[in-house]
Amino acid sequence: MAAAPTKPDLAYIALVSRDVERTAQFLGDDLNLPSFTVAAPTGKEIAAFRVGATALALFPEGHDFLTSPKPGVDHIALATSDPTGARDATGLAPIAIDAKGVGGADQTALDRHETCGVNVRFSPALALPSASSDLVSRIDHIGIASADNAAAETIFCGQMGAVY
Repeated sequence: MAAAPTKPDLAYIALVSRDVERTAQFLGDDLNLPSFTVAAPTGKEIAAFRVGATALALFPEGHDFLTSPKPGVDHIALATSDPTGARDATGLAPIAIDAKGVGGADQTALDRHETCGVNVRFSPALALPSASSDLVSRIDHIGIASADNAAAETIFCGQMGAVY
């Protein structure tokens, strides 16, 4: 019997906001999520919030590190000690983003056309202690809306090891 797939750990979710200060206030003051700062690739520090064993990294619109200038979720980063190896193991096409990522660690990415439009990066974990608040204990799941659910299931569950 084959071993059950292990779900990939989430390093962080990159959130883009038109009003970083207000969003940070909501995440920190209203949801009581523990905050910290992390180095962004441009050298400036950005606000981040611990949620369970992962983080929400908060970027202003138009930040150079982002894939898209639009507000919302820019990308998800899956935790791995070998970003290039993890990317190559998927068999999906990469994009030329082999660079320093959040926290200054090496990071690589998949072509979003290969992942049903979802920007996926591979990055070392941020090595954060698990944290929660009275209102939020963890990120339970990430829902991926796709025009082709069968293709999304094949990519995320079959090739990347996510479980549903």
